[in-house]
Amino acid sequence: MTTTRVLALAIAWAVTLGAAGAQAQSGSGASLTGAARDLFRDGMQAAEAGRWEDARAAFERSYELAPRDSTLLNLAVALGQTGRLVAAIEAYRRFLARADETTRAQGEAHARDAVAALEARIAHVSLTVRGLEEGDVVALDEVEIAHAAMGLDLPVDPGAHVVTVTRDGRECARRALELAESARRDLELVAMCPPPPPIEPELELTPTPVEPEDQSEDPAPWIALGVGAGAAVIAGIVIAAVVVASQGPRDPGPFMGNLGPGSFPAP
Repeated sequence: MTTTRVLALAIAWAVTLGAAGAQAQSGSGASLTGAARDLFRDGMQAAEAGRWEDARAAFERSYELAPRDSTLLNLAVALGQTGRLVAAIEAYRRFLARADETTRAQGEAHARDAVAALEARIAHVSLTVRGLEEGDVVALDEVEIAHAAMGLDLPVDPGAHVVTVTRDGRECARRALELAESARRDLELVAMCPPPPPIEPELELTPTPVEPEDQSEDPAPWIALGVGAGAAVIAGIVIAAVVVASQGPRDPGPFMGNLGPGSFPAP
C-alpha cells in the first residue's frame, strides 16, 4: 500500500470518528466542539488538496479546542507531511498510548507503520561543548538542551539547524549545520564568552549645603548706639575747639639763649 493510500485511509476514518464525537458532545461545551469540528473539516479539505501546512495548522487548533484521538492521528499525518518528523513520531506515540480500544483498533496499524518509517528518516546530532559552565544555556533552534544531554544522539528533523551557547545573556558560541535524512553528526563547540562589561562605580551625590538660618540679634539697636557715640565724639570735639578759642593767645614766656642768663620780654 502506498503512502498516499495510507494517508487517505487515515483521514477518511478520522473524519467519521470526529463527526460521531461531535454529536456526543452536543451538550456542554457545544460552541468549542462545533469550532473544533469546523477546523477538523478545514484540515481534511486542505489535506485532500495537498495543502499540508494549512492542514497541520487546522488540526493543531482543532486538537487544542477538543483533544480527540482522531484529530491527533490526522495531526500526526500532517506533521510528517510538512517535514516535522520528530513531532510526528511523538504525536503517533501519544495516539498509541492514549487512544481508546475502538479508536486504537482502527488506527494502530497505521500509527506503528508510520513511526517505523519516520524513525528511519530522522537525523541525529551529538553535541559537545568545551568550556561549558554551570548556568550556560545550550540551545538547538532556540530550544534549550539540558547539560545532561551533551554527548547523546538527539533526534532532529532533516534540514538546517543552529546551535548556540549563551552565558548571562551573552552569546559564547554559534554553529549552523545542515542535516540530510537519516544523517548523524557529531558537533563540538567551544564556549568562548567575551568578558562582561565593566561595572561603572555608583556616583555618590554630594548633598547641597543648607544655609543656616540667621539667628543673630537685630542690628538696629547697635546701629543706633554707634550713631549716638559718633555724635557724642563730634560734640566733644566742637566744645573743645570753642574752649580753646575763648582763651586767646598764650604768653610764650621768656626766650632762653646763649647770651647769658637773663630774660628779655617777648616783643
